[in-house]
Amino acid sequence: MSPKQKFNLVHTLLHSTPYEWYLSLRRRFLVKFRKKYVEQSIAKRKGYCQFPDCDCCYWANCKYCLGYKKGCAIRNNEPVLCKLYPIDSKDKIPRFPECTYYWDK
Repeated sequence: MSPKQKFNLVHTLLHSTPYEWYLSLRRRFLVKFRKKYVEQSIAKRKGYCQFPDCDCCYWANCKYCLGYKKGCAIRNNEPVLCKLYPIDSKDKIPRFPECTYYWDK
């Protein structure tokens, strides 16, 4: 694990609820070990990102967030986990009700 990855993991753990820790670890596990599931789920995902109005990055205390409804400092080069969020309906963090992504049953 690179120093940057360690920093991101520590940052997430310090600024999130235990349930959000679980979701973050689940997301990392899926991306690393269940690539086919991630691809299939992303292909079924509907809706769109309301960035920066959704402010997932702000509420998740992302170190690249420029502030409330201001956007991302690295939007064009964002990490893979940001691009994939949310992977499936279980991955949506409850405190982000503005997220418009959904999956048909």
